[in-house]
Amino acid sequence: MNNSGIKVIIKNLENVYFSGEFCEKINSEDSNWSIEDGKFLVLFLDKLQERIWKSAFVGHKEIDTKKVDNSKRIDEFDNETQVNHFLSLYNFCLGCVK
Repeated sequence: MNNSGIKVIIKNLENVYFSGEFCEKINSEDSNWSIEDGKFLVLFLDKLQERIWKSAFVGHKEIDTKKVDNSKRIDEFDNETQVNHFLSLYNFCLGCVK
């Protein structure tokens, strides 16, 4: 992983499992990744600029950033709004994986 993208290669198979260019630059030194349950790639990205991204990766499904209420942090919303937000992100991300 570098400040502009990520490439995951399966060891011993040398096949590219996933490759993508981030929509915005990240701070790669403060970002990391992990594999959960042996099948989920989880990315923790530290953005260089605090802004809402249209998508995580170039070429993936985009959102309309004008519709996002970023007037306060997610933990400042009520529990129902937080749950709905995370469910929306989860469902959106399911459509992002190619």
